[in-house]
Amino acid sequence: MSKTTNAVDGAGTVDHDTQEDHGDTSGDVNVDDANSENGDDSDYDYSTLSDNDVGLLQHASHHYQGRYLAETLTATLESVELDKSLALEAQISGQLNSKNQELVSKKLQLIERLETLQQQYKKYFKPTNDNSLSVVNQIRNDLKLLEQRVHELKHGKSSMKRFWKE
Repeated sequence: MSKTTNAVDGAGTVDHDTQEDHGDTSGDVNVDDANSENGDDSDYDYSTLSDNDVGLLQHASHHYQGRYLAETLTATLESVELDKSLALEAQISGQLNSKNQELVSKKLQLIERLETLQQQYKKYFKPTNDNSLSVVNQIRNDLKLLEQRVHELKHGKSSMKRFWKE
């Protein structure tokens, strides 16, 4: 195969491959034209082109329109897939953020409860500085004394001695 290049009024080139065996003109056709990007074909003088060159330009134009359409459709379909995946990602992200906020809230509640329990433990179960008994132990001692007094009142002092000896 050999490649031939024809000049088109200095505005662009038409490249096409020729097969030396059969003389066919088939293959890729590339038209490099700065003005065709803007859709402005009015600057060209097509009268100097041969019929073969005009046919190649028309073929190239149809080729690029088809390729443009295919690329546009592909990009649109890819964008739809991307939109779906982005929507799903946003939905999952929102759910994760919601669960994360719930966990943070629960963690703060647990920390608050733990601090309350620690304060209550220090207040009621640890020995105080002025006497060596904790509040709970003081209550136990007070209950024992009350039980003794109630027993004394019911049975008298003599039965109390017997009660404690038994």
